[in-house]
Parts: sequence; C-alpha cells; structure tokens
Amino acid sequence: MKVYKYRGSYDRKIFERDLYSLEKNYFWAPDFSNLNDPCETTLTSDQLINQSKFVLPLFGKSSKEKFRPVMDAVESLLSFTRKIGIYSLSKTYNDELLWAHYANSHKGFCIEYDLDLLLQTYKSNNIYQFPVIYKKNPPSIDFKDVINAVDSNSIVQKMGGYKSMRWKYEEEIRIVIDDFGIHSYNYQALKSIYFGLRMEENDKLEIMKRLSGRGINYFQIDRIPGTYRFKREPVVDVFYKEQNYFTEISIPNSKVKPCKFKITEKNYWKYKKKADIRIELERPISESELKWIAIKIREEIFIQAELIGMFYYLQDDTEKDFAWATSHYQNKEYKINIMNC
Repeated sequence: MKVYKYRGSYDRKIFERDLYSLEKNYFWAPDFSNLNDPCETTLTSDQLINQSKFVLPLFGKSSKEKFRPVMDAVESLLSFTRKIGIYSLSKTYNDELLWAHYANSHKGFCIEYDLDLLLQTYKSNNIYQFPVIYKKNPPSIDFKDVINAVDSNSIVQKMGGYKSMRWKYEEEIRIVIDDFGIHSYNYQALKSIYFGLRMEENDKLEIMKRLSGRGINYFQIDRIPGTYRFKREPVVDVFYKEQNYFTEISIPNSKVKPCKFKITEKNYWKYKKKADIRIELERPISESELKWIAIKIREEIFIQAELIGMFYYLQDDTEKDFAWATSHYQNKEYKINIMNC
C-alpha cells in the first residue's frame, strides 16, 4: 500500500531538515501533545460507567476493590500512550487542502512510501498502523477495552484513531510506535517524490541531486484545466544514474574502482541501542573503503545505535564462518580490522 507525507519547505532551515531526514532514512514521530489537533486522545467514559452499573453487582460487595487492579492497569496504559510516537500519513497525494495546509501552499513536496516496508524495517512487534476513523463525537471506552487493556491495542487505537469529521479530507493512516522521536526505516520504502505546484526549481534540483542513485520516481503536480483537481506528470531526473545506493562502495574523487556489495543480514535492538550487519563484497577492499562504508552504515541505517558490529565476507570465499574484515562502532569510534593482516 502506498502512503504519503506532505512536507512544507517553509524556509531553508526546515527544507534542509526534511531533506536530511530523507538522506539519512528516518522520520520523526511526535507524541500526542505535539500533533496539530488539540482534541487528540479525547475519550469519554459514559459507556463504561453505564456498563459497570450492571456488571459490578454480579461480583458482590467487594467487586469494586477486585476490579481496582484492572482500572489501575488502564490508567497506567493511558499514561503510557501519551509517550508513544505517531507518524501521520495520507492515502492521497493530490488533495488541494493537504497541499495548502501541510506543503506551504503548494511550495513544498510530498513523499510516497511503501507502507509495508516502513512497518517491516526491523520486524518489531512495537509498531503498527491503522486508518483514522472520522466521527461527529469522540469514542467511548467500554468494558471490553478495560478487560483487554494490558494485551491489546484497543485503547491506543481509540485514543489515536478517531478525529472529528472536519478532518476527513486527510484520509489519514497512522503509524504508532512505542516511543516518540527519531525512527529509522528501510531506504527502499521511499518510492517517489511529488513536487508542489509552486515549488522552486532550485529546490527540486537539490532533492534530485542529494537522492540520486536510489531509483526514486519524481512527479510534478499540475492543475487539470477548468477544474479544482490536480494531476501528476513524470519529471526527468536530471541527476539520473544507475541505481547504486547501498550497492557499491564508491568514495567520491577516488581513483579506486567501485566495489559492488550486498547486505545479507541486519538487526537492531532498539532498547539496547545495539545493531549488527553482514555484508558480502565482490572483492577485498582497503581500510579507507571499510571506514567509508562503516560511516555510511552508521549514519544512514543505524543512526540511533551506539554499538554496531559490521562483518564483511568475500563473495567468492567458500568459508563463511569467519568474517574477512570487521568495522565496529563503539564509543563514537570506528575500529577497522582486516583478518590476517
């Protein structure tokens, strides 16, 4: 499924921030308090109160006390949900209001992601998505939510998955993560960039230049004459080259022939801020080339990690039990080691 994120380009600083996050393959997921709708997380308890009048007497006089641990768990969950991160996306790239409200009156751009790849980056169970439901009134927490509070996402979805009917035009899809802040994603999830109707040509060129080699598609948003609707037109990538992003080691201004490689495995343990990655090289490379790819891995795959184990294997080496070289990152330093050298 394709989903879309509108970006503003309100000034050079914001434009650079957004472009940098695309280069480094991460997005920022704010908490509920930093979303633009002050009515976020609105819940009512009328339904729960009405249900309790009928259910609690069935448990006897001490039922309220027996039920207190469950209610405490709900309160704890409600408190936790205020710390989660929300990344808001849309199902559409051509809504005139979205371009006006979130892309600086059509001067910005829109990012197209593959939703499945965004969710599968590190195979985490702590990230999921749901479409926003638009209603006239806020949702109400009920007995079922209370009973399943510890083991389900129903309360989180009720807190973050409902908005007023006035927001319906957004066609919003939300990614929910267990903590707010920076979150890395698989760079292959970024599929296309749509340029706003009024976007500056220099900004378009800057985006294409800094994202060259990734196989990204570019489109220009134009008006459909005689209507209020918009269409997209393909844009030629003036910095086009065969896709080589994270497929070859090619140090800028170096006379050394580029070396092809492929990532065979990668893992990230968020709470430990620890990662490891295994790479297969087509040939042996120098220490400077190992340092170059190590920095790139740190900055563009594991930007949050504090400890990274990087293991390199040669394509034609039949012995795969031991790495040909390593380039570990720890304490903000890179340690390069080529075996038997």
